[in-house]
This record gives sequence, C-alpha cells and structure tokens, in this order.
Amino acid sequence: MSTQPTSGLPPSLIISSRDMARLEAMLDSPVLARLPAAIALMDELNRAEVVPPEQVPADVVTMHSQVECEDIASGEKHV
Repeated sequence: MSTQPTSGLPPSLIISSRDMARLEAMLDSPVLARLPAAIALMDELNRAEVVPPEQVPADVVTMHSQVECEDIASGEKHV
C-alpha cells in the first residue's frame, strides 16, 4: 500500500520496447482485439513511455521478471 500522495491522475507507465512488441503482437489477434480488456490494455500502452530494455529503471517490473513482495501485516514474503 502506497503512502505517497496522489494527484488524481493515472500513474506514469514505463515499458520496454521488447515488452511493448510482445503485447502489441498479442493484441493484433482479431479475436482478442475486440475484448474490453484488450481495448483497455491498448489505451494504457498508448500512454506509456517506451524505452529500450537497457534503459528501464531498476524499480520497474518487466515481463518475465521476478519480484519479492512482503505482506506488511504478517511479514510474510512472496516471490
């Protein structure tokens, strides 16, 4: 849970050019392209900042990454 103040605007998005290509290829499917979730994903991708994979900031999760999350209440960690 974030304690940062919110502006009411959607959070900024950074995506690697490799991940963008993968998602666009998936969304090119005529069957998927009409689904509401696919349309919403494309809207999000259209506002994302696309950067080369080597320029993705260290705190941005990319496809095929592993992250460790900790439940603040229990201290339990999940990968």
